[in-house]
Amino acid sequence: MSPGESGFVPLGAPIDNDSPPRDLIPALSHFDRGFEDPRTTRFNLGYERELGGDLAASLDVLHARSDSLASNFDANVPAPVRDAFGRPVYSGQRINPAYGPILVRASPARSDYLALTAALRRRFRDGVQFQAHYTWSRDRSNDDNERSGSLTLTDPTDPDYDWGLSIRDVPHRFVASGVFTLPFDVTASGIFTAQSGSPYTALDPAVGFHNHPGFAVGPHGAQTRAVVDGALVPVNGERNAPWTNLDLRVTRRFQLGGTRVEGLFEVFNLLNTGAFRVGHADQQEVFEHDGLTPNPEFGIASVLAGAPRQAQLGLRIVF
Repeated sequence: MSPGESGFVPLGAPIDNDSPPRDLIPALSHFDRGFEDPRTTRFNLGYERELGGDLAASLDVLHARSDSLASNFDANVPAPVRDAFGRPVYSGQRINPAYGPILVRASPARSDYLALTAALRRRFRDGVQFQAHYTWSRDRSNDDNERSGSLTLTDPTDPDYDWGLSIRDVPHRFVASGVFTLPFDVTASGIFTAQSGSPYTALDPAVGFHNHPGFAVGPHGAQTRAVVDGALVPVNGERNAPWTNLDLRVTRRFQLGGTRVEGLFEVFNLLNTGAFRVGHADQQEVFEHDGLTPNPEFGIASVLAGAPRQAQLGLRIVF
C-alpha cells in the first residue's frame, strides 16, 4: 500500500478503526460448503514371465481416476454466456459491486490416467545387468492447478469446458538402464531416456477475451482457446518436440596405501541434446492480433527444458 491509496496510514499516525477502511472494496474467500477431500480409485493388472537366460518380461496396465480435486472460482460473478464457438464470455460486472472477488475453494475437478508399460529385465550375470521400460499413457484432467490461489476454472458452471489432456501428459516414454563390468575392474552404468514433448494449447491472440472482472481466469489466464478452421481447438492439443537424454557413469575401485578408494567419472546429457518447449503466450497464439494473419512464431520453442551437458570427477573412500 502506498501514500494516497485508501487505507494507507503514515508511520506514527493514529489508525482509523473503520474496518474495512472507507472507499476500500473488500475481497473475501472461503471453502465451499460441499468441499470434499480428493479421492483416487486405482486399478492395476500385471503379467510377468521368465524367458530364460536370466531374462524376464512384464506387461502392466494402470488406470487411476481422481475425483473431488480442488479448484477455485469467483462467486461474485454472474454465469457467462457462450460465443458462437462455445467459449465463455462474462458480462464484466459483479453480482454485488460492494464486494470484489469472492474466491471459493471447491472440489469439482477430476482427472483420469491410463497407462500400459512393457518391460524387459536381465539379472546381473557375466558382468551385465540391464532393464528397459516403454510406457504408453494418456493423462486427462479439467484442472491442473496445485494449491493455486488463482481462478483455475474458466467456467465454474461447466468445469468440463477445461477437460482435455493434462499438462503432465507424456504419451510415449522409453527408459533403459544398465550396469556393465569392463576390463581392468572398471564398471560402467548409464540411463537413456526418450519421451514425447509436453503439450500446450493453441490460443486466441485476444487478451482479456473472457471479459471477466478478474481479467485472468482458467488455465490460460487472460486468453482463451483459439478457433481454427471454424472449430474450437482442444485443451493441450499441440505438443512440443520429443527429447532424449543419456547419462553415463564410469567407476573403478583401487587401493591407495591401506585405503580402498573409488574413482568416478560422470557425464549428464552425454550427447548434449537440447530439450526445448514453447514458453510464452506469443508462441501459443495461432494468429496475429488481427485474428486472421498466421502467427510466424506459433509453435517455436523458446525455453530450455533440459540441462546442457555436464561432467564431474570424484573420489570416494570405501570403508
